Formats: sequence, structure tokens, C-alpha cells
Amino acid sequence: MEPEHTSITTQEQYDIVASRIEQLKDVSAGSEEAKELKRLTKQIVDYERKQQQLVGHRSRRA
Repeated sequence: MEPEHTSITTQEQYDIVASRIEQLKDVSAGSEEAKELKRLTKQIVDYERKQQQLVGHRSRRA
């Protein structure tokens, strides 16, 4: 069984997850695919939030 939540750490992983989300966008609510979609969406949001924090941190140091 796959872990509930793993982190995206690279742009390549991000692209793979984003592609899978696109494949899942029309799944039925309550299905296993809907659960996967929710989990993957959280991974994308977490990754984007971390990237924004890094950009903000870098710009304050400049």
C-alpha cells in the first residue's frame, strides 16, 4: 500500500503529479481515484507553498 502523503521535492516529481491530477480531474466523488486526487492535490499545494517561501526568503536576502 502506498503512503498516505509523500512530499514532492523536485520539479520532475511535480510535473508527474500534475500530469496524474489532470488524468483524475473527472473522477467520481468518493471513489479510490477521488482519494488519490485529493492526496495528490495536497502534495502540489504543499510543494508550491514551499517554493513560494523559498522565493520570498531569497528576495528578502537580496
